[in-house]
Amino acid sequence: MINFFNDTALLVHACDRYELLYKGFSYFFSKYWDFNTHCRTYFATEEKTADVTGFENIRSGKGEWADRLRFLLEEKITEKYVIYFQEDMWLTAKTDAGFFNELFEQVKEHGWQQVKLHSAPIYKTHPTNFNIDGFNVALLDNQASNYLMSHQVTLW
Repeated sequence: MINFFNDTALLVHACDRYELLYKGFSYFFSKYWDFNTHCRTYFATEEKTADVTGFENIRSGKGEWADRLRFLLEEKITEKYVIYFQEDMWLTAKTDAGFFNELFEQVKEHGWQQVKLHSAPIYKTHPTNFNIDGFNVALLDNQASNYLMSHQVTLW
């Protein structure tokens, strides 16, 4: 198995104004995340220091949301792939490192550019021949979906 620790980052993109959510995020992430998953974990704030279990705190500085994200991706995060979270997205069930590590391998092998790690009725999908631990990796039908993008958890 290929080790993707240096290829994949999990980024929590937070803003200082939502500092009240950091503790809750930390609690639920620590409770449910399988830290055997081969990725580096970053908790990005603007200027504040955040002590979030299992995360390296990086800072973007003040600015617009997109400008701060771009700075983080260009200047702070060196990994090729990024799982994107925000501080108000809290896990509610256990994750499985085996699933994620296999997903990372499949992304690299097939050159997938976006894998949504959530579901919503606004997205219309078609099943594929790719399955990971009983989950089908479906193809997004952009024409039939209500939205192309979201801020929900996605691997880029």
